[in-house]
Amino acid sequence: MKSKLLKIGVTLLTIMITLSNLIVFAGDVDITGTFNGEIPGDLNGAAGATREILGMILDIIRTIGIGIALIMLTYIGIKFMLASPNERANIKQYSMNFIIGAFILVGGVGVLTIIKNYAVDI
Repeated sequence: MKSKLLKIGVTLLTIMITLSNLIVFAGDVDITGTFNGEIPGDLNGAAGATREILGMILDIIRTIGIGIALIMLTYIGIKFMLASPNERANIKQYSMNFIIGAFILVGGVGVLTIIKNYAVDI
């Protein structure tokens, strides 16, 4: 039962990680000009700057969190492969905690990103 939940959790985590990186935010950069203090587009004032900074912070948290989650998943997988049968039960228990934590991390950042996107539209 637990191995099925573990396989489902790892599969869902892999899908979530893959789909979370499909969105690319890109823009034109004028490297010949100089910065004159104007913020391009509709990001005028303190509200726009705050939205921009919060967006960057959320992106950094998501990128670092997913990187750490992948490193931990690799470590747990290697540890599971090299463990004796008695130690595998403990590793399975810790891996379920890891999967729950990874879902909370990715889900929390996703919810905050949705809130940020709706706040920009207001």
